This record gives sequence, C-alpha cells and structure tokens, in this order.
Amino acid sequence: PDPLRDVVLTGYPDRGGWTVAADLPGVGPEDVVLDVTDGVLNLTTRGGRRYRGSVGLPPGIDPASMTVTLRNGVLAVSFPTSAGPSA
Repeated sequence: PDPLRDVVLTGYPDRGGWTVAADLPGVGPEDVVLDVTDGVLNLTTRGGRRYRGSVGLPPGIDPASMTVTLRNGVLAVSFPTSAGPSA
C-alpha cells in the first residue's frame, strides 16, 4: 500500500450545523474510518491510498448524528448541533 499521508481537515459552520471537509483522491467510501474522541474528529483510510488527519469540533456537536458523503474525492462529514437556538 501507499505510505500514510497526512490530510488537512477543514471545519466550517453550515446550515445550523458543522461540516468537515477533506480531499481524499483515490479513496472509496468503504475505506474511510471516522471516530470522534474527546471532541476531535479522527480520520484514517485503509486500502491503496492511506490518509490520516484530525480536527477539533466545536461545542454542541452531536457526533452520533453525523452524515458522511464522499464524491469525486471530496469527503464531507456533516454534524447537526445538539444545542437549541442561543438566547
């Protein structure tokens, strides 16, 4: 397999939630492994192209409700916020 490469994960607010994006050329959806530990999203991939990266998540993120898409080599992980509207 290819050597392990570091990948930059970019987080940004998106429609009342938070989205994290990363460029993962040559990676299929079945090769993406994500976990959230102590408010940090950790990404690793397996298979031919191997990447790793992590990014801190803001407070109020519900990791159990994340949705993941991978299109044209771009990974998007969307999190709804668990907090209600701020007063």
